[in-house]
Order: sequence, then structure tokens, then C-alpha cells
Amino acid sequence: MLEQREVKHFHLFWGLGAGAKGFNRGHARVGSMEARFRCIGGVDLDPAAIADFGRLTGTTTAA
Repeated sequence: MLEQREVKHFHLFWGLGAGAKGFNRGHARVGSMEARFRCIGGVDLDPAAIADFGRLTGTTTAA
């Protein structure tokens, strides 16, 4: 039986929304442990980057 884990990730510079989206799609398996990734947010000052990051990752964003 596999043990399920959730790995939460946080990003600096929200312009990397595509990278965070890729993390969210990722999964890992080692022995009997399986992990899924979930973005919990990020930090940036650029309004366009903030909007893009939120759209790509599904997280609530704030500047």
C-alpha cells in the first residue's frame, strides 16, 4: 500500500508561473511513498506577473 504525501511549494518572482504549474503536475514515488505537489503562493511586485501566476497555478495571489 502506498503512503500519500503532499509537498507544498512557494515561489519567489511570480513571473515563473509556468514553472509552478509544472511543479503542480509533478509527482514522485520512492518505495512505498508517493508525493503530489501543490503551490501555496509566491511573491512579486509586477501586476501582470501576479495575474499570470494566479491563472496558471490556481492560487490566490497578492502583491
